[in-house]
Amino acid sequence: MSLNLQYENIANSFVQEYYTLLDNPENRTRVAHFYKAKESLMTVEGLRLEGASQILETIQNLSFKKIHHIITVVDAQPTIDGGVLICVMGRLKIDDGPPFAFSQVFVLKAVGNSFFVENEIFRLSELKSP
Repeated sequence: MSLNLQYENIANSFVQEYYTLLDNPENRTRVAHFYKAKESLMTVEGLRLEGASQILETIQNLSFKKIHHIITVVDAQPTIDGGVLICVMGRLKIDDGPPFAFSQVFVLKAVGNSFFVENEIFRLSELKSP
């Protein structure tokens, strides 16, 4: 067993960088560097994507122009293989619409001194945030 004792710092740094890139239309495609060609899996609203190319294609085909994540909670745990499990909750504002609550879970897999997103699940809440 090899727990990474820096899991909270890793989680907070990852979340900050990930959402900063995703919220900027000019840099959005740069989130692809978090994923591996075949190993990464993402589920978005029940749609399963496999590998960096499918994930990037989905991100590039998003129908909205503006997106802004307001992060309210970041919980993290170390995994037994040196990785990090991250749960993010917050509000998501798309274009000029009302904000929606969302949750997103990441499993960061350790590879040497770096990490990649091995698993990711994203869900919007049924109800609009107040």
